[in-house]
Amino acid sequence: MDIHAGIWVDRTKALIVMFVGEEASVSCIEFNISQYFRSYKAQQLLSLYDNQSLIPESRIDEQIRKRMHKYYKRIINDVEYADQVFIFGPDETRLELKKAMSKSKERLAKIVGVEKADQMSERQIIAKVKSFYNHKVLKGIY
Repeated sequence: MDIHAGIWVDRTKALIVMFVGEEASVSCIEFNISQYFRSYKAQQLLSLYDNQSLIPESRIDEQIRKRMHKYYKRIINDVEYADQVFIFGPDETRLELKKAMSKSKERLAKIVGVEKADQMSERQIIAKVKSFYNHKVLKGIY
């Protein structure tokens, strides 16, 4: 039986819906990027008193990139056993996740759709994933 995955993703969390037949399971991976910006702002305030304590902005950006990469890796690991993956979300994060998955030809082949979507409740996300895969079955795309 095929395992269908849907990932609603933005810069604060990813909601992963896995369908095995009609049975759905949902997991959430949270990512709090604002704490890294707060750290940078705190360093800027300290630098007013001590020039030695300033962390360059490029280093903060590098830290954020590394943490985003770990975030994507956690998401990818959660859908590792899915046969097909549908990615959607409100910002560019969905495209960055697709790019991260594209580093492996095997993972890239699993991606069956990438769409822009607004903020949604958990129920709406589940319904969208179910609708996406049901529509594909009705159209005979498999």
